[in-house]
Amino acid sequence: MNNQTQENRKAELRKVVLDILTGKESVFYEPNQFAHLALGIAEVEERRLGHSSAVLGFHESGARLTDEDQETLQEIFWVLIIERIISPELNEGGNPFGRFRLHSALTTPGGLGQP
Repeated sequence: MNNQTQENRKAELRKVVLDILTGKESVFYEPNQFAHLALGIAEVEERRLGHSSAVLGFHESGARLTDEDQETLQEIFWVLIIERIISPELNEGGNPFGRFRLHSALTTPGGLGQP
């Protein structure tokens, strides 16, 4: 993948991430864990392609990000931390890609996705 294509893909993934975090896109799993966010992105992309991602309330899509998209998501994740959009919460095992939440600066009026 050339550099411009990579940057375009990163921008697409970032937009999906922000759509999920702001509630513009709903996903099956609560997007407060890195793995759930990755599943959510795959679910949204599948839905945007016109594929159903849930049957009878059960998540059965099997949609997954490619290895390359997974690596790109890790980069996006850290940029969102630096930009104070999300804050990591270490789990018991010290996994930095465990749970996370919206940064406190964005949960106030005028924050992300709010006027």
